[in-house]
Amino acid sequence: MRTINRSVPVYGVAMASRRQKSAGQALVETAIALPLLCAMVWAVFGFGRLYTAQLAITNATREGARIGALGSNPPAIAQAVRTYLSAAAVQGNPAVDVTGAGGQSGSPVKVAVTVPITNPLPIPGLPASVPLSATAVMRIE
Repeated sequence: MRTINRSVPVYGVAMASRRQKSAGQALVETAIALPLLCAMVWAVFGFGRLYTAQLAITNATREGARIGALGSNPPAIAQAVRTYLSAAAVQGNPAVDVTGAGGQSGSPVKVAVTVPITNPLPIPGLPASVPLSATAVMRIE
């Protein structure tokens, strides 16, 4: 019966060389993939911020239309919209357009809000701000 010296395997040198090449390949793959992954995560958070702002603007517009439906005047409606947006932490100077407020019962009141939101993705070629808008119409009670 033959004895085998297990301290020095025959394939040991070849395996060590393969592991070093594999480690270098993994480093190159990580260097390529990591910036792309970070950019995708950054884009998801940026679009999430825009979507959240759009939801807040839509809700503020509905709130303004509801106040208008209760018989308030246009400056009070605009102030209510601005207050809602500042409470929702939406930054920007909102343009509030109110039509039909103060009319008779059953007539519509329309509130349109446009807010320029700073672009969360400052990529060359994209605009510096994104105008988000919403419109709501309700009948005066």
